[in-house]
Amino acid sequence: MTCVRCRSLLFVKAWLALLAVLTPCFNAANPLEEDFFYYDYSERDWEVVDYQNYSLPGISVWKFRGPRPALKDGRYFSSIGAAQTLGVLIDKPYPTLLAEELDLGALNLGLGGASPSAYANDESLIEIINNGKFLILQVMRASSEANDRFTPTRQLGLVENRRTGELGSLSKAWAKILREEPENAPLLVAQSQNSWVKNHLDLLAKIKVPVILFWFSPRKIDVPEPDYNVVLTRPSEFMSEYPSMVDMATLERVRKLCDLPGICAAYVEVRSERGRDFEFISRFTGEVTEIDYTKLGVGDMQFKKKRNTATSYWSQEMHDDAVAPLLEAIRNLKHDQQAKQ
Repeated sequence: MTCVRCRSLLFVKAWLALLAVLTPCFNAANPLEEDFFYYDYSERDWEVVDYQNYSLPGISVWKFRGPRPALKDGRYFSSIGAAQTLGVLIDKPYPTLLAEELDLGALNLGLGGASPSAYANDESLIEIINNGKFLILQVMRASSEANDRFTPTRQLGLVENRRTGELGSLSKAWAKILREEPENAPLLVAQSQNSWVKNHLDLLAKIKVPVILFWFSPRKIDVPEPDYNVVLTRPSEFMSEYPSMVDMATLERVRKLCDLPGICAAYVEVRSERGRDFEFISRFTGEVTEIDYTKLGVGDMQFKKKRNTATSYWSQEMHDDAVAPLLEAIRNLKHDQQAKQ
Protein backbone atom coordinates (compact mmCIF):
# COMPACT_ATOMS: atom_id res chain seq x y z
CA MET A 1 0.00 0.00 0.00
CA THR A 2 1.44 3.39 -0.99
CA CYS A 3 2.02 6.15 1.54
CA VAL A 4 -0.48 8.28 -0.38
CA ARG A 5 -3.19 5.64 0.02
CA CYS A 6 -2.26 5.25 3.71
CA ARG A 7 -2.83 8.96 4.27
CA SER A 8 -6.12 8.83 2.39
CA LEU A 9 -7.33 5.88 4.45
CA LEU A 10 -6.41 7.70 7.65
CA PHE A 11 -8.59 10.57 6.45
CA VAL A 12 -11.50 8.18 5.86
CA LYS A 13 -11.04 6.57 9.28
CA ALA A 14 -11.11 10.00 10.91
CA TRP A 15 -14.40 10.76 9.13
CA LEU A 16 -15.82 7.44 10.32
CA ALA A 17 -14.91 8.20 13.92
CA LEU A 18 -16.57 11.61 13.75
CA LEU A 19 -19.75 10.28 12.15
CA ALA A 20 -19.98 7.50 14.70
CA VAL A 21 -20.25 10.18 17.37
CA LEU A 22 -22.76 12.32 15.45
CA THR A 23 -25.18 9.61 14.37
CA PRO A 24 -26.17 6.52 16.40
CA CYS A 25 -26.04 2.97 15.11
CA PHE A 26 -25.55 3.29 11.35
CA ASN A 27 -25.14 -0.36 10.43
CA ALA A 28 -27.90 -2.63 9.17
CA ALA A 29 -29.88 -4.17 11.99
CA ASN A 30 -29.35 -7.84 12.79
CA PRO A 31 -29.28 -9.50 9.35
CA LEU A 32 -32.21 -11.89 9.00
CA GLU A 33 -30.43 -15.10 8.15
CA GLU A 34 -33.53 -17.14 7.32
CA ASP A 35 -35.73 -14.62 5.56
CA PHE A 36 -33.92 -12.48 3.04
CA PHE A 37 -36.14 -10.47 0.76
CA TYR A 38 -35.18 -8.47 -2.26
CA TYR A 39 -36.92 -7.28 -5.39
CA ASP A 40 -36.89 -10.32 -7.68
CA TYR A 41 -38.33 -8.87 -10.87
CA SER A 42 -37.95 -12.04 -12.92
CA GLU A 43 -41.50 -13.40 -12.59
CA ARG A 44 -43.21 -10.04 -12.97
CA ASP A 45 -41.17 -9.00 -16.00
CA TRP A 46 -40.84 -12.34 -17.82
CA GLU A 47 -42.99 -11.23 -20.75
CA VAL A 48 -40.65 -8.27 -21.37
CA VAL A 49 -37.15 -9.39 -20.38
CA ASP A 50 -35.17 -12.41 -19.20
CA TYR A 51 -32.78 -11.24 -16.49
CA GLN A 52 -30.80 -14.51 -16.61
CA ASN A 53 -30.62 -14.40 -12.82
CA TYR A 54 -27.95 -16.46 -11.10
CA SER A 55 -26.50 -16.84 -7.64
CA LEU A 56 -22.93 -16.81 -6.41
CA PRO A 57 -22.81 -19.84 -4.05
CA GLY A 58 -20.87 -19.18 -0.91
CA ILE A 59 -20.52 -15.51 -1.80
CA SER A 60 -23.93 -13.90 -1.39
CA VAL A 61 -27.56 -14.74 -0.65
CA TRP A 62 -28.76 -12.47 -3.46
CA LYS A 63 -29.43 -13.39 -7.07
CA PHE A 64 -27.92 -11.12 -9.69
CA ARG A 65 -28.65 -10.21 -13.28
CA GLY A 66 -26.78 -12.15 -15.94
CA PRO A 67 -25.12 -13.02 -18.09
CA ARG A 68 -22.80 -14.40 -15.45
CA PRO A 69 -19.18 -13.43 -16.16
CA ALA A 70 -16.18 -15.71 -15.77
CA LEU A 71 -14.51 -14.73 -12.51
CA LYS A 72 -11.42 -16.94 -12.37
CA ASP A 73 -9.01 -14.77 -14.37
CA GLY A 74 -10.10 -11.41 -12.94
CA ARG A 75 -11.07 -10.09 -16.37
CA TYR A 76 -14.24 -8.41 -15.19
CA PHE A 77 -15.43 -5.23 -13.55
CA SER A 78 -18.17 -4.79 -10.96
CA SER A 79 -21.12 -2.43 -10.76
CA ILE A 80 -23.14 -1.93 -7.59
CA GLY A 81 -26.32 0.06 -7.25
CA ALA A 82 -30.09 -0.17 -7.18
CA ALA A 83 -32.75 -0.90 -9.83
CA GLN A 84 -31.10 1.60 -12.18
CA THR A 85 -27.88 -0.44 -12.30
CA LEU A 86 -29.75 -3.74 -12.47
CA GLY A 87 -31.59 -2.39 -15.52
CA VAL A 88 -35.23 -3.15 -14.77
CA LEU A 89 -37.38 -3.81 -17.85
CA ILE A 90 -34.65 -3.11 -20.40
CA ASP A 91 -32.50 -5.45 -22.48
CA LYS A 92 -29.04 -4.02 -21.91
CA PRO A 93 -28.16 -2.05 -18.76
CA TYR A 94 -25.04 0.07 -18.80
CA PRO A 95 -22.76 -2.68 -17.32
CA THR A 96 -23.65 -4.96 -20.24
CA LEU A 97 -23.06 -2.18 -22.77
CA LEU A 98 -19.69 -1.36 -21.20
CA ALA A 99 -18.67 -5.02 -21.25
CA GLU A 100 -19.27 -5.15 -24.99
CA GLU A 101 -17.07 -2.10 -25.53
CA LEU A 102 -14.26 -3.18 -23.20
CA ASP A 103 -14.14 -6.92 -23.93
CA LEU A 104 -14.45 -7.56 -20.20
CA GLY A 105 -16.96 -9.46 -18.12
CA ALA A 106 -19.58 -7.36 -16.31
CA LEU A 107 -20.48 -8.37 -12.76
CA ASN A 108 -23.78 -6.55 -12.36
CA LEU A 109 -24.47 -6.50 -8.62
CA GLY A 110 -27.41 -4.12 -8.87
CA LEU A 111 -30.32 -4.87 -6.52
CA GLY A 112 -33.72 -3.19 -6.42
CA GLY A 113 -34.12 -1.22 -3.21
CA ALA A 114 -30.41 -1.31 -2.39
CA SER A 115 -28.59 1.36 -0.43
CA PRO A 116 -24.90 1.69 0.50
CA SER A 117 -25.33 -0.28 3.73
CA ALA A 118 -26.40 -3.39 1.77
CA TYR A 119 -22.92 -3.58 0.27
CA ALA A 120 -20.76 -2.05 3.00
CA ASN A 121 -21.69 -4.93 5.32
CA ASP A 122 -21.25 -7.78 2.81
CA GLU A 123 -17.65 -8.94 3.07
CA SER A 124 -18.16 -11.73 0.55
CA LEU A 125 -19.11 -9.27 -2.16
CA ILE A 126 -16.26 -6.94 -1.22
CA GLU A 127 -13.81 -9.75 -1.86
CA ILE A 128 -15.14 -10.55 -5.30
CA ILE A 129 -15.24 -6.85 -6.24
CA ASN A 130 -11.59 -6.54 -5.23
CA ASN A 131 -10.64 -9.42 -7.53
CA GLY A 132 -11.91 -7.50 -10.57
CA LYS A 133 -10.49 -4.57 -12.53
CA PHE A 134 -12.53 -1.65 -11.16
CA LEU A 135 -15.85 -0.77 -9.52
CA ILE A 136 -18.66 1.49 -10.71
CA LEU A 137 -20.52 2.71 -7.61
CA GLN A 138 -23.96 4.15 -8.35
CA VAL A 139 -25.14 6.95 -6.08
CA MET A 140 -28.04 5.28 -4.24
CA ARG A 141 -30.76 6.72 -2.03
CA ALA A 142 -30.17 7.91 1.51
CA SER A 143 -33.81 7.70 2.63
CA SER A 144 -33.52 4.04 3.71
CA GLU A 145 -30.39 4.53 5.80
CA ALA A 146 -30.45 4.36 9.60
CA ASN A 147 -31.76 7.03 11.93
CA ASP A 148 -33.16 7.10 15.47
CA ARG A 149 -36.57 5.89 14.28
CA PHE A 150 -35.69 3.00 11.95
CA THR A 151 -32.81 0.98 10.60
CA PRO A 152 -32.36 -0.90 7.30
CA THR A 153 -32.49 -4.67 7.16
CA ARG A 154 -31.19 -7.35 4.83
CA GLN A 155 -34.71 -7.49 3.46
CA LEU A 156 -34.08 -4.78 0.90
CA GLY A 157 -36.78 -2.12 0.82
CA LEU A 158 -37.96 -2.97 4.35
CA VAL A 159 -36.87 -1.09 7.46
CA GLU A 160 -37.14 -2.05 11.14
CA ASN A 161 -38.89 0.23 13.59
CA ARG A 162 -36.44 0.72 16.46
CA ARG A 163 -39.23 1.16 18.99
CA THR A 164 -41.38 -1.84 18.12
CA GLY A 165 -39.11 -4.14 16.11
CA GLU A 166 -41.73 -4.27 13.35
CA LEU A 167 -40.76 -4.39 9.69
CA GLY A 168 -42.43 -2.11 7.17
CA SER A 169 -41.93 -0.39 3.86
CA LEU A 170 -39.75 2.68 3.63
CA SER A 171 -42.53 4.95 2.36
CA LYS A 172 -44.83 3.98 5.22
CA ALA A 173 -42.03 4.46 7.75
CA TRP A 174 -41.53 8.06 6.66
CA ALA A 175 -45.29 8.64 6.46
CA LYS A 176 -45.55 7.46 10.07
CA ILE A 177 -42.80 9.85 11.13
CA LEU A 178 -44.55 12.77 9.43
CA ARG A 179 -47.83 11.82 11.07
CA GLU A 180 -46.52 11.22 14.59
CA GLU A 181 -43.51 13.52 15.02
CA PRO A 182 -43.10 15.92 12.09
CA GLU A 183 -41.03 18.29 14.21
CA ASN A 184 -38.32 15.60 14.43
CA ALA A 185 -38.28 14.83 10.71
CA PRO A 186 -35.43 17.25 9.83
CA LEU A 187 -33.18 15.65 12.45
CA LEU A 188 -34.07 12.13 11.25
CA VAL A 189 -33.31 13.10 7.65
CA ALA A 190 -29.93 14.47 8.71
CA GLN A 191 -29.20 11.22 10.56
CA SER A 192 -30.07 9.14 7.47
CA GLN A 193 -27.83 11.36 5.38
CA ASN A 194 -24.99 10.92 7.88
CA SER A 195 -25.53 7.16 7.77
CA TRP A 196 -25.40 7.31 3.97
CA VAL A 197 -22.07 9.12 4.08
CA LYS A 198 -20.63 6.78 6.70
CA ASN A 199 -21.61 3.67 4.76
CA HIS A 200 -19.91 5.05 1.67
CA LEU A 201 -16.78 5.69 3.71
CA ASP A 202 -16.96 2.17 5.15
CA LEU A 203 -17.35 0.72 1.67
CA LEU A 204 -14.64 2.80 0.01
CA ALA A 205 -12.18 1.94 2.77
CA LYS A 206 -12.60 -1.75 1.91
CA ILE A 207 -12.36 -1.44 -1.88
CA LYS A 208 -8.85 -1.99 -3.28
CA VAL A 209 -9.62 -1.47 -6.99
CA PRO A 210 -10.28 1.92 -8.68
CA VAL A 211 -13.77 3.27 -7.98
CA ILE A 212 -15.92 5.39 -10.30
CA LEU A 213 -18.66 7.16 -8.35
CA PHE A 214 -21.65 7.37 -10.69
CA TRP A 215 -24.58 9.79 -10.46
CA PHE A 216 -27.29 8.23 -12.67
CA SER A 217 -30.45 10.28 -12.33
CA PRO A 218 -32.32 12.83 -14.47
CA ARG A 219 -32.74 15.13 -11.49
CA LYS A 220 -31.53 18.53 -12.64
CA ILE A 221 -28.99 20.58 -10.71
CA ASP A 222 -30.97 23.78 -11.16
CA VAL A 223 -34.22 22.31 -9.78
CA PRO A 224 -34.74 23.38 -6.14
CA GLU A 225 -34.27 20.49 -3.72
CA PRO A 226 -36.43 19.83 -0.67
CA ASP A 227 -35.35 21.86 2.34
CA TYR A 228 -35.00 19.14 4.95
CA ASN A 229 -34.35 21.73 7.66
CA VAL A 230 -38.00 22.75 7.72
CA VAL A 231 -40.98 20.68 8.81
CA LEU A 232 -42.38 18.92 5.76
CA THR A 233 -45.78 17.27 5.94
CA ARG A 234 -46.09 15.02 2.89
CA PRO A 235 -43.97 11.94 2.08
CA SER A 236 -43.74 13.14 -1.53
CA GLU A 237 -41.81 16.17 -0.27
CA PHE A 238 -39.24 13.84 1.25
CA MET A 239 -39.08 11.31 -1.56
CA SER A 240 -37.70 13.60 -4.23
CA GLU A 241 -36.62 12.08 -7.52
CA TYR A 242 -34.10 9.28 -7.10
CA PRO A 243 -31.77 9.14 -5.25
CA SER A 244 -34.07 10.37 -2.50
CA MET A 245 -32.61 12.49 0.31
CA VAL A 246 -29.28 12.83 -1.49
CA ASP A 247 -29.06 16.57 -1.96
CA MET A 248 -25.97 18.12 -3.50
CA ALA A 249 -24.46 18.96 -0.10
CA THR A 250 -24.72 15.32 1.00
CA LEU A 251 -23.38 14.07 -2.32
CA GLU A 252 -20.41 16.42 -2.10
CA ARG A 253 -19.33 14.84 1.19
CA VAL A 254 -18.66 11.62 -0.72
CA ARG A 255 -17.81 13.05 -4.12
CA LYS A 256 -14.87 15.01 -2.74
CA LEU A 257 -13.22 11.68 -1.89
CA CYS A 258 -12.58 11.38 -5.63
CA ASP A 259 -10.02 14.15 -5.13
CA LEU A 260 -8.07 11.96 -2.70
CA PRO A 261 -5.54 9.54 -4.24
CA GLY A 262 -6.37 5.89 -3.69
CA ILE A 263 -9.94 6.37 -2.43
CA CYS A 264 -12.16 7.23 -5.39
CA ALA A 265 -10.69 7.47 -8.88
CA ALA A 266 -13.40 9.43 -10.73
CA TYR A 267 -16.85 10.95 -10.55
CA VAL A 268 -19.28 10.68 -13.49
CA GLU A 269 -22.67 12.35 -13.88
CA VAL A 270 -25.39 11.23 -16.30
CA ARG A 271 -28.64 13.19 -16.05
CA SER A 272 -30.33 11.88 -19.19
CA GLU A 273 -34.10 11.49 -19.30
CA ARG A 274 -34.28 10.38 -22.92
CA GLY A 275 -36.97 7.79 -23.54
CA ARG A 276 -38.59 8.04 -20.09
CA ASP A 277 -42.14 6.71 -19.61
CA PHE A 278 -41.48 3.94 -22.12
CA GLU A 279 -44.00 1.26 -23.02
CA PHE A 280 -43.50 -2.39 -22.12
CA ILE A 281 -43.02 -4.48 -25.25
CA SER A 282 -43.53 -8.25 -25.19
CA ARG A 283 -40.43 -10.07 -26.34
CA PHE A 284 -42.69 -12.80 -27.70
CA THR A 285 -45.23 -10.79 -29.71
CA GLY A 286 -43.55 -7.42 -30.21
CA GLU A 287 -46.73 -5.73 -28.97
CA VAL A 288 -47.35 -3.45 -25.98
CA THR A 289 -48.08 -5.53 -22.91
CA GLU A 290 -48.98 -5.11 -19.24
CA ILE A 291 -46.96 -6.24 -16.28
CA ASP A 292 -48.57 -7.21 -13.01
CA TYR A 293 -47.11 -5.33 -10.05
CA THR A 294 -48.89 -7.63 -7.60
CA LYS A 295 -46.13 -10.15 -8.33
CA LEU A 296 -43.60 -7.88 -6.66
CA GLY A 297 -43.33 -7.14 -2.96
CA VAL A 298 -44.35 -8.58 0.39
CA GLY A 299 -46.50 -7.33 3.24
CA ASP A 300 -47.31 -3.63 3.05
CA MET A 301 -44.93 -3.37 0.09
CA GLN A 302 -47.37 -5.28 -2.09
CA PHE A 303 -48.03 -3.38 -5.29
CA LYS A 304 -51.56 -3.42 -6.63
CA LYS A 305 -51.49 -2.07 -10.17
CA LYS A 306 -51.09 -3.42 -13.65
CA ARG A 307 -49.24 -1.11 -15.99
CA ASN A 308 -48.07 -0.97 -19.58
CA THR A 309 -45.80 2.08 -19.21
CA ALA A 310 -42.77 2.68 -17.01
CA THR A 311 -43.02 5.64 -14.65
CA SER A 312 -40.09 5.05 -12.31
CA TYR A 313 -37.54 2.96 -14.22
CA TRP A 314 -34.71 4.24 -16.41
CA SER A 315 -35.12 3.64 -20.13
CA GLN A 316 -32.77 1.85 -22.52
CA GLU A 317 -31.91 5.25 -24.02
CA MET A 318 -30.83 6.55 -20.62
CA HIS A 319 -28.51 3.56 -20.24
CA ASP A 320 -27.19 4.14 -23.76
CA ASP A 321 -26.40 7.73 -22.80
CA ALA A 322 -24.39 6.54 -19.80
CA VAL A 323 -21.88 4.58 -21.85
CA ALA A 324 -19.73 7.34 -23.38
CA PRO A 325 -18.97 9.28 -20.16
CA LEU A 326 -18.29 6.06 -18.25
CA LEU A 327 -15.99 4.81 -21.02
CA GLU A 328 -14.04 8.05 -20.88
CA ALA A 329 -13.55 7.66 -17.13
CA ILE A 330 -12.52 4.01 -17.52
CA ARG A 331 -9.99 4.83 -20.22
CA ASN A 332 -8.57 7.56 -18.01
CA LEU A 333 -8.16 4.93 -15.29
CA LYS A 334 -6.13 2.79 -17.66
CA HIS A 335 -4.03 5.79 -18.72
CA ASP A 336 -3.30 6.71 -15.11
CA GLN A 337 -2.36 3.13 -14.25
CA GLN A 338 0.00 2.91 -17.24
CA ALA A 339 1.58 6.25 -16.32
CA LYS A 340 2.38 4.96 -12.83
CA GLN A 341 4.09 1.81 -14.14
